Amino acid sequence: MSEKNTFYLPKLKTFRHFFGKRELVNLLKDFEIIKAKEEKIKDVSHGKPHFHQIISALVKKKKEI
Repeated sequence: MSEKNTFYLPKLKTFRHFFGKRELVNLLKDFEIIKAKEEKIKDVSHGKPHFHQIISALVKKKKEI
């Protein structure tokens, strides 16, 4: 049984999960976001050219008081 937006990639023998922006923000709520970047990447490596939306974040755990 897999979660919504989670897929198994047999070629890579791994699972991938695709996060929505709201889900990602919720998962990072206990961290200080140092840098976040959202970009669209054109993929021409297979099949018809298409785009991937990528979000990357550099975070650190918030200091406990």
